[in-house]
Amino acid sequence: MESNEKKSKNFGYTFFVILSFVNIYLYYNYEWYNFFLILITLVFLFLTITKPKLLIFPSLYWEKFGLFLGRFFSPIILSLVYLFTILPINLILRIFSIDLINIKTNNSNKTYWTDRQKRKTNFRNQF
Repeated sequence: MESNEKKSKNFGYTFFVILSFVNIYLYYNYEWYNFFLILITLVFLFLTITKPKLLIFPSLYWEKFGLFLGRFFSPIILSLVYLFTILPINLILRIFSIDLINIKTNNSNKTYWTDRQKRKTNFRNQF
């Protein structure tokens, strides 16, 4: 139960900080006070300090909401990363026929072993 209380405190402090930044942004950019938002911010701070057990259910629902969003956005983000990084690099390597890992076969070679350049290794002074 202590971990749930710790999670709810983290949830409360996180929302307090986020709402505080929103209030500061609204004040400096628009010179506008949103008293309802300030009240909610102070309620989050008060509940986090005095009664964090009241924030257990909102923090659990917020965590479930995050997991729900992760199920949808994770594949989308990973697909975009693949499309914009790995796929273009692969196409460039194929166009210029660059073999990075020496995977092409050559029938004139008897072996694919490579000789080491340096034979001796001193392990006494390795650092």
